Amino acid sequence: MIKYILSSCVIVAALFLITSCEDGIENKSYGTISGVIESKVEGMPLEGALITTNPASRSVKTDVNGRFTLDELEEGDYVVSASKHEYANSSLAVKVRPNEVTEIIMQLEDGDLAANTVKFDSPIPAQNEDEVGVPITFSWGYSGVSDSSDINFELTVRTPESVDPVIYVEDLVDTFYVAENLSYSKNHSWTVVAKKNDEKIGQSDFWNFRTISSSSLPFMFVNPDDAQIYLSIEQAGSRHRMTNETILNRFPRANPVTDEVIYSATYNSQNYIFLTYGEDQVTKRISPLPVDGNHHSGAGFCWSPTGDQVLFCHYDKLYRINKDGSGLFSVSTAPAGRNYVFVDWTQHSNKIVVQTRGVNIYDSEVYLMNHDGSDQTLIVDNADGRTEWPSFSIDGKHVVYTHDNANVDDPYGRMFDSRIYTYNISSGEVVDLSGGNKVNGTNDLQPIYSPDGSQMIFVNTSNTGTGQKDIYVMDVDGSNRELYFENAEMPEWR
Repeated sequence: MIKYILSSCVIVAALFLITSCEDGIENKSYGTISGVIESKVEGMPLEGALITTNPASRSVKTDVNGRFTLDELEEGDYVVSASKHEYANSSLAVKVRPNEVTEIIMQLEDGDLAANTVKFDSPIPAQNEDEVGVPITFSWGYSGVSDSSDINFELTVRTPESVDPVIYVEDLVDTFYVAENLSYSKNHSWTVVAKKNDEKIGQSDFWNFRTISSSSLPFMFVNPDDAQIYLSIEQAGSRHRMTNETILNRFPRANPVTDEVIYSATYNSQNYIFLTYGEDQVTKRISPLPVDGNHHSGAGFCWSPTGDQVLFCHYDKLYRINKDGSGLFSVSTAPAGRNYVFVDWTQHSNKIVVQTRGVNIYDSEVYLMNHDGSDQTLIVDNADGRTEWPSFSIDGKHVVYTHDNANVDDPYGRMFDSRIYTYNISSGEVVDLSGGNKVNGTNDLQPIYSPDGSQMIFVNTSNTGTGQKDIYVMDVDGSNRELYFENAEMPEWR
């Protein structure tokens, strides 16, 4: 009996042991991930792409057909990552199921298409650059791409006051852009975005700069190539374009009191006076009638000494208007058979000087008159050869003008030896300032006094009428002639 009981206990213990061991064994399930790695752009299989997982299993590389297999993976969630040189890394979430093969396809972008791949450098204007001239050539450098083909850029420029960009340009293939319509004396910020195949692959920082103040640019002149007005701060200095219209813009005249400028512009095939003001260069037409007359180039207008009115020539009439274009008033009528073609107004003695012209281009006379048109006095008579461009010295005691010393009445208006002369209003003395300082075969033209009266600025050019026009400055006695601006004419100095 005892023997029987012991045997039963042994059997029960063995069964308990077996049961306990079976409970300690974990039944794991496994599956497989298999797939292909392709180029996103070309759709071609990529050989040698490195495949890894998280949680970690093992890493493999794709074969010549771009295929890979990861087997004996425990069931569960994985992130499969693929990487290859010159391509952007890519990852994909995959669920492994027991005894199943999960097929995936992953496409790798060209590395140049990865976000923020492009790094920008060498911005112009530079960060926090001040006194930046207008127009502005924005330029930048970049790196971080192995293939620069098909890359294009977006340029955005803003001001603190603007809701919308003041400049937005896309699809730029060059690393520069010329902006001509930015305001003077304004803070700006700019940024560049790089794209490839319509995908953003980088953006620059926001760079800040401030444009130069137009009032700090004393020299004004016209570029003969595009008939636009430019500003400059110094001799041979950078040129900052003031006008942007496609029409002809000529003969700038600075207001003696404010920063306003008037100039002649072609409108409906005739020359009208336009006013521009402010750092935004707001522009409007102010003359109700064209500046026109016999052989007239559109130069016949000037400011009043107080800067609130404008005189202008219209055939045989000399008109005065307010600077907003109102109050048209006839000041004077030219002698019979003659037109007014040039005018200046001095604050000293409140006198006006005018040039009149007859039917022929060389038929000119210069008169002085009171500001109301009375007491008209001839000071330069109709001598042989062309006489042009009379204006006052800053003290109102002299009138400067040009005359062709060759004394030839050319029917086409050619001048052979145009020189600068001054007329002393008190004594009537005439002085030749060009004298022996001017190069033979050239003409001195368009003279005006400097703001302090110590110098004159003028144009010199070949007497052929086809040569380049250059702007010079000389002392008021005609000495120390210096070249200031090449390929420029119609100077103004404020």
